[in-house]
Amino acid sequence: MTETAATGFEGFIDHVDWHGMRGWARDPMRPDDPTWLEVQIDDDVPVVFLANLRRQDLVDLGYSSGNFGFDLRFPMPLDPLVPHCVSVNRRSDQVPLMNSPIRLPAAPMGSPERRAAFEATLWAEIAATKDGPELDETIRLLLVQVDMLLDARADAASGGTALHQFRLRWNDHLEGVRVRPPQPDARPFVLIIAAELPESALQISVIRHIQDLGFRVAVIAQRSTATTGLQATSLAAMDVQVLGSPEYFTVEDALRRNHNRFRVVLLWGTLIAASYALLVRLHQQRSRIVSLISDIAIERVETALLLAAAMMNDHLVVESETMRDQIAPMLPGKEVAILMPDATGQEIADCVTPLLPKLRINRPTDDPDAS
Repeated sequence: MTETAATGFEGFIDHVDWHGMRGWARDPMRPDDPTWLEVQIDDDVPVVFLANLRRQDLVDLGYSSGNFGFDLRFPMPLDPLVPHCVSVNRRSDQVPLMNSPIRLPAAPMGSPERRAAFEATLWAEIAATKDGPELDETIRLLLVQVDMLLDARADAASGGTALHQFRLRWNDHLEGVRVRPPQPDARPFVLIIAAELPESALQISVIRHIQDLGFRVAVIAQRSTATTGLQATSLAAMDVQVLGSPEYFTVEDALRRNHNRFRVVLLWGTLIAASYALLVRLHQQRSRIVSLISDIAIERVETALLLAAAMMNDHLVVESETMRDQIAPMLPGKEVAILMPDATGQEIADCVTPLLPKLRINRPTDDPDAS
């Protein structure tokens, strides 16, 4: 039906976007004459135009000449960053077209219109500034917004919206049926920080052993935070959460956005331990830190860095008695275990296992203080 009730006014708005609109209108009392219309956008002054374009579809429907269409381009594109209300009325008596008004929502940020408008705003800001310091406030504002977006994306990636998504998908099919939705996974996390994504048989063996103890495992690589690729896919298939872009761009970013989320942080490698132990302690105060470090000469610079970082560790695993004898006296009260360089994944797992917090049988918890 295209006739406006009790008016004899026919027509329809076929399409509206930020650049214009198209449709048709016809007065049955004057079946061969084009109709004058008014379009009003939000609270702006109405604009008058004539619906007189020929449309073959109207001819095919028997509307005489078919000269009742309109295809109006707005003088200035609408702002895609905000919603708009578009009304089309007959000029003579202000009777609206059947589906008028139309509410045009703001464009999603990924759309070309909104992206172009956003970029134009930035260029205008750059053109209006006199020197670098004037841009600092704009940069600060944008960084805050980016931080909010990344936090939201990280929350979504953590599974916090799983129950909501379940209900959105299945509620229409569950009327009258009492179904218990899946419970959030409450198993505590162990985070592994390594130079590259774990891929050796030894590292995979350790991951599986940690999972067997009732922990979930998350990993992040220092040298690349890409979450695509064969190795990332393989880890995901093992139910290992790979932390990386676009949620996280650095190891520090992942530690900060997941404040106190991890029960254990496993630092795999000497330089990884030296680089990140302090950051782990800063952002994961309640985590147990375990470093697996390879043998290094005591005079090397890395040793000094490692010793400073080791003060933040709860446990260290080293490759030789010599290194243990060198480090242990400098770290009173710290546990230093020995693991030979040719150890198997099972031997590493057996060495690491006593350093992990014990979980209550069949009662996993996210409480870092639980025994």
